[in-house]
Amino acid sequence: MIIIDLNQLYQPYFAAFVTHHGYQTGDEVHSWVYTGWIGGKWKEWRRLHHKTETEPLSAAETECFHNWLLETSSPAMPLRRPHSNEDEIEEAKMLARLQRMIRTANKAADQKHYIHTDVELGVIRRVMEAKRLSSVPAGVERVVGHYYTKMTGRTPYY
Repeated sequence: MIIIDLNQLYQPYFAAFVTHHGYQTGDEVHSWVYTGWIGGKWKEWRRLHHKTETEPLSAAETECFHNWLLETSSPAMPLRRPHSNEDEIEEAKMLARLQRMIRTANKAADQKHYIHTDVELGVIRRVMEAKRLSSVPAGVERVVGHYYTKMTGRTPYY
């Protein structure tokens, strides 16, 4: 169960979900409701752009989806509260920690001659190429944490 807090800085896709449904601070929503909604939005965008569900998307196409999602959300609330310097610093630190965990896990993977899954490779690429945390999809930190734990045996340090 997620309790909505409009003062919190949400990942853009989740912020679009909150906006679309008009949730207010204190509203409760099951995470599966968001998961179903964002999955439906991906399907709708793919249909509009003549893409199959299994067809890989380029970074430009993913950015196109991101922009479309934000444009089709109701302007009832801002998608992101204004950034303070502290927010930007925390986002930069979080992205740096994710990138550091990936580098550490990659070294262990090389020693083990590990063969990466497509999901791992996609997440690694997205995080390592990211300039801002907001450009990384929600849930990526869980994939990075799982990969880090699997390769190093250590607990992730987000």
